[in-house]
Amino acid sequence: MLDLGEYQEESVNIIAIMGPHGVYHKDEPIKELEAALQRQGFQTIWPQNSADLLQFIEHNPRICGVIFDWDEYSVDLCSDINQLNEYLPLYAFINAHSTMDVSSQDLRMTLWFFEYALGLSEEIATRIGQYTREYLDNITPPFTRALFNYVQEGKYTFCTPGHMGGSAYQKSPVGCLFYDFFWREYAEGGCLDFGHRAGLPAGSYRPASGGGGVYRSRLWRRAKLYGDQRYLNVQ
Repeated sequence: MLDLGEYQEESVNIIAIMGPHGVYHKDEPIKELEAALQRQGFQTIWPQNSADLLQFIEHNPRICGVIFDWDEYSVDLCSDINQLNEYLPLYAFINAHSTMDVSSQDLRMTLWFFEYALGLSEEIATRIGQYTREYLDNITPPFTRALFNYVQEGKYTFCTPGHMGGSAYQKSPVGCLFYDFFWREYAEGGCLDFGHRAGLPAGSYRPASGGGGVYRSRLWRRAKLYGDQRYLNVQ
């Protein structure tokens, strides 16, 4: 399985390959590269043309890169892809006679160039793996990335940190900041004073959201079990 860092993104691993081109010096290196990518855990698809590729990108968010021939598609295809996903890595293959007509605006795209050559598939596949990790890191919000890391590291501070009177929050520096701020707001009757929304006596219990029926009965049980002076429920 593809190793994409400290958190789980193995499902975003599809590389779209444009081709074949009907000439050995282009098709054989791409064939070797496809095998190397598959050994690293990537899946590969072969769109029929640029319109087919754009449909794939628009409707399949698991595509993490596009391999294409620069002489056949050039910067026009890059611009079309960039309108759908400006962060998607693009891998253009060139030969010794390719015309490199690229503007400064085009260089802002996530575009990398490789030369058609036999025997370099493993090296190119490794670089594509690195660029894929960078792509996933760029599109992943910091909070989501932190949740991935918590799960991977097995930190119990992420799992229902409001239990045990919020003590799990106080096991890390940022958790202490979070706990101190919200508990102070609670104690001073600030923005967390929501008790009336659940039909509870004012000042006795302040859940994060109100409600009735089963939810209300659960709030009462929690307040009784943990004590309303130490229970903090943030959703």
